[in-house]
Parts: sequence; structure tokens; C-alpha cells
Amino acid sequence: MKYLDKIGFYHYYRRGGKRWPLKGEPGSRGFLEDWRIAEAEYLGTTPFGVKESFNEIADRYLVSPEFNDLGAGTQKNYRVYIKQLRRDFGPSPIGDIKRKHIRAYRDGIAERKGAANQSVRVMMALMAWAIDADLIEINPAANIK
Repeated sequence: MKYLDKIGFYHYYRRGGKRWPLKGEPGSRGFLEDWRIAEAEYLGTTPFGVKESFNEIADRYLVSPEFNDLGAGTQKNYRVYIKQLRRDFGPSPIGDIKRKHIRAYRDGIAERKGAANQSVRVMMALMAWAIDADLIEINPAANIK
């Protein structure tokens, strides 16, 4: 795929003798996302939620001090719901999970109202931890009713 703007110019992120193609018009969502990814690769960091999957974040959360501070019963409960959430969100990049996806998941198991609500609460706790770990910027599960 060629990355041309309306005028026919190619745009690249160039640093350290390497270049990364940037999609679309400067300032567009795709352009900015590609810029963020290229800069993170150059700096050797991971941009917010771009590469890490839900599974990877869940694994990190389950060994975190915040999770270990929870009571044994709460930990057991969270593990059950995280296992269920992995089925739908597992390979998804954490930054791609939006409110609409969490609502759709909740609505898909709405016949079990308690399970639906608890799934959202567990997702909200996991995403809050991801914010504190500087993995995402916004909690997509916050205030879902």
C-alpha cells in the first residue's frame, strides 16, 4: 500500500537513518497513530496500548502488587472473570478496546445480569491498573451502566 496524501506526497517519520511510512493526511488519525508507533519503535518503548494485547496486560495485572493486595476471594473471583474476558478480548491490542466493545460484551451476557455487571467491574479495575502502569490513557470501562 502506498502512503500518499491528496497532493501525492509520501510522508515518513525519519530518525537514526531509518524511515517509517506514515498513512494519510498529516494530522489525520492514521497519520498520528503511525507517527506514535514509529517514534516509540525508534525510542525502544511501547506506545500507549498499541502493541500489548489484552492477554499480556491481564497477565501483568495478575502478578501486580495491586492484584496481590486484594483478598483471596476477590482474587479468585477476578481470575474467573478475566478468564471469560480473555475469550473475547484476548488477542486485541489494549488500545483498540473501546467502550462500545465492552458494552457489546456486557449486552451479550445480559441474561446473567450479575455476571455482566461483575465482568464490567473487573474490566474497569484491570483498565484502571493499566492507566496507572502508563499503558493506556483512558479507562474505556469507566461509568458503563
